[in-house]
Amino acid sequence: MLLQFKFGFGTDEVFAPGTIFDAFSLTLQAADLSRTWVLATFDASGVVWAPATPGTEMLDESSIGRTSINPPSFLPDFSFRQAYALEMAMPEGAAGQSLNLYFDLYNNQNQIASQGWFTDVIIVPEPGVMALATVGLAMLWWLRRRQVRKNGTGALLVLLGVSIFPSDANAQGEQMFVLNEVSVTLVDVTPDAAVFYSSMRLNRALNVWNVEMTVSNRSASTLSGPVVVLVDGFSGTSGPQGFDGTIDGGKAFWELGAQMSTRGLAPGQKTSTRTLTLGRSGTGSPVLTTRVFAAKPPAPVPLGLTRTLNEVGQPLPSVTLQIAGPTGNANQVSDRDSGVSSFGQTPGAHTVKFSRDGYLPVWRRQALATNEPVVFPNPRLPMRSGEAVSVTPLGGVILSNSIAGIRIEIPAGALSQAGTVTLTPLSGQTLPAFLPLG
Repeated sequence: MLLQFKFGFGTDEVFAPGTIFDAFSLTLQAADLSRTWVLATFDASGVVWAPATPGTEMLDESSIGRTSINPPSFLPDFSFRQAYALEMAMPEGAAGQSLNLYFDLYNNQNQIASQGWFTDVIIVPEPGVMALATVGLAMLWWLRRRQVRKNGTGALLVLLGVSIFPSDANAQGEQMFVLNEVSVTLVDVTPDAAVFYSSMRLNRALNVWNVEMTVSNRSASTLSGPVVVLVDGFSGTSGPQGFDGTIDGGKAFWELGAQMSTRGLAPGQKTSTRTLTLGRSGTGSPVLTTRVFAAKPPAPVPLGLTRTLNEVGQPLPSVTLQIAGPTGNANQVSDRDSGVSSFGQTPGAHTVKFSRDGYLPVWRRQALATNEPVVFPNPRLPMRSGEAVSVTPLGGVILSNSIAGIRIEIPAGALSQAGTVTLTPLSGQTLPAFLPLG
């Protein structure tokens, strides 16, 4: 058995964050309410076929045959319009049942025009009298209302008006959430996040509203997970359902870990959709006040990198670094295998002394900033000569190095006390510090 008809949706609304827009939904339901299938939902963002809806039967999108068509010329010229010719087989489990086909137009009451329309519904082959009468009554009921609007004496059918907006409050602060039985402290990032809603629809199986939510990062920095949407307050509804937890005071929240990468939400990136459920409460217009929380971003730390070498440029491990920076002095040791080390305090000048027993020390000075790592020129520590010569104030001595051709004479009386002297040749690469320019 095939279901055939044409239908479409038009609106002057412009898709943007923070609002649930007018929506046009198609729902097929057994007359005894035992089974429900949501076929499609339109709004200013486009159409979603067979949207996953809690409490309803799963429907394969590919089972809904449709062809894009031009809307009828006599309809209003909305800024956004979509229309389709639909032909689909009755879903599995619908055979032999009396069925209702509902066309629900959701109005958010923002005074911007929207319209859903459809043609007569054809069932091939013709169903039994009871099933056809049920569908036919549903069509006539809607057709009357279409005619009322056409004549300007009424409005298109509206089941309920719902408006859901994110919080206007930009208060910054931290909040503790319990996620998977672990307490996590997150920071308010509401000004940096845009919350989008789409595919608002009436869930006739559970008598609730369902809407798809995504969160977009509109800042220039990555929003680190976990990301949580907290409901600060609500009115006109019995409240959120199917949430992930509550904080003190019973405020509900949804955690979006399953809708985003473990690496966080990059600038301009958005989560995948999360289906929200809102309870119906009379004919009120539900309003949610929400805030978005994410992990506190790591504080930017200046980073200096270097590698300690010996006089011939080979890695020299386990060298002591004495670091004098903007916040004070600190000591550390370079890697015991590679000689690599990283360091940094707050932005500013860092002076580092590199030393190791048996080697001459080397100094480096460099300014560090938070925007990018700074590579310090690799220090080369020459091995201290093992040949020590004793000297006294009375006798002179001559030190020489035959390989480097160095000769130093210490005359008598040049020293005030006895001691030892060693001679270690240096090259341009093993100087203890850079020579001044000029």
